[in-house]
Amino acid sequence: ARKVGFKNINVDLMLGLPNQTINDLSDSINEIIKLNPEHISIYSLILEENTVLYNLVEKGKLILPTDELERNMYWYVKNKLELNNYNHYEISNFAKEGYESKHNLVYWRFENYYGIGLGSCGKNNHQIIEHSRSLTKYLNGDFKTTTIEQSKEEMMFDQVMMSLRLVEGLNLEVFKERYQEDALEIYQDSIDKNKKEGRLVIEDNFLKATKEGLYVLNDILVDFMK
Repeated sequence: ARKVGFKNINVDLMLGLPNQTINDLSDSINEIIKLNPEHISIYSLILEENTVLYNLVEKGKLILPTDELERNMYWYVKNKLELNNYNHYEISNFAKEGYESKHNLVYWRFENYYGIGLGSCGKNNHQIIEHSRSLTKYLNGDFKTTTIEQSKEEMMFDQVMMSLRLVEGLNLEVFKERYQEDALEIYQDSIDKNKKEGRLVIEDNFLKATKEGLYVLNDILVDFMK
């Protein structure tokens, strides 16, 4: 890719693979750093039911790392990348300065976007627009399958859910302008609980997850759903 002129390259790395060890991960991350990509994404393996891999794990033919080992893998990668001048700006994403993904930042800041192509999804204010996965239908112009009308409450929760993935967190001023509501009042109980537990902080009018909070974000969001 470098040889043909690409100047902005991303590498994806998966954690929690069957039989993966910290040493395996160390080898992988060292090789990636040598390649010097502008952007690196790290993702934990998620098993989907009724897949070959899922069935092999269920039968004990493949062993996944323990939760503790996978957690240690995450912290290892985070520390290693930060020591090599990669900015951790979203739970799973690291970038050199100025190379944060503009595409994905639109999602995480819950802004509008078009969906183009098979199975794509777009957002237009309170509407989520889903497109067909059928090539025949798509080529015949019958590509829009579903338009989901979101309530104000659903939009506010989705805004929180997406924005807390960012290290910068939820912009409380933008939230108030967008919904004419104060997030600190709406979600007061959830915020207070997670602040006491050291999972959330408020800094410079941003509600953000702490280092520990980022790793248990799903647990935090369950509180917000209540």
